Amino acid sequence: LITRLEYQQNLMIQHQTETDQLKLQISVIDMNEELRQTKAGLQVIVADIIRVQAELTNHISSFLNRIKHFEV
Repeated sequence: LITRLEYQQNLMIQHQTETDQLKLQISVIDMNEELRQTKAGLQVIVADIIRVQAELTNHISSFLNRIKHFEV
């Protein structure tokens, strides 16, 4: 009787361990998806920064060319 109880207890512990491992795997998958989305969002932000930087460079260059004509 005791060995049967021990066996059932061990089986329950094994099932709990497997369940915990599956939950952990799901958490890792969820985190990977969040990281992928974050990376995609950051790539969009970086692209916007590069675009704005290029626009600012063009405006500054244009402005400097215009004020050259007013120099004595």
